[in-house]
Amino acid sequence: GNGYKAAMQHGAYAAQDAVRIYRQKKAFHAADLSVSCTTVNLPLSKRMDLDFAKSELEKVKDKTVNQEGQYADYLRKTIKSYENGEIDEEARPVEQTVIKIGDVAFVAFPFELFSEIGMRVARASKVPFVLSLACTNGSLGYFVTEDQICRGGYEVKMFKTAELQGFADNADWHYVTQTIEHLKQFE
Repeated sequence: GNGYKAAMQHGAYAAQDAVRIYRQKKAFHAADLSVSCTTVNLPLSKRMDLDFAKSELEKVKDKTVNQEGQYADYLRKTIKSYENGEIDEEARPVEQTVIKIGDVAFVAFPFELFSEIGMRVARASKVPFVLSLACTNGSLGYFVTEDQICRGGYEVKMFKTAELQGFADNADWHYVTQTIEHLKQFE
């Protein structure tokens, strides 16, 4: 369809740009390679209140697809977690890999990040070029910025309901801060 054709066209533009840049490069030198893996701990929100989850489920209990289906499933899991006596966690560990080749650091994020997160990391790091790679080393869903939560929408809804305990509203700040700290060893 049209989406495939557009993707192929954009891929061709990217390839042309890469070749043009390669041809403009005057001197080549061996680049150092460094790799680091760490665990980033991201804070979690408290589970939804049991009574509220039950009242919300009444509104969407027959829904099975799209956002409403996801929400109904989330509510059922929340109710079941209370029935099973589960306890809230404080944070979720997320593995992070950084590969640095010469002046370029590639930071692996196992989420579909809002672009501002990668831009904040690149701007704050002293590594000359930082490239954030989304959906790398896993695909754990959307990861939004705190300022977007009040605006709602599909990505925010998925961010808040993908897991029993979603990430805290300010999890992006923690992710950026810990990633910058991880990158300091490459400066």
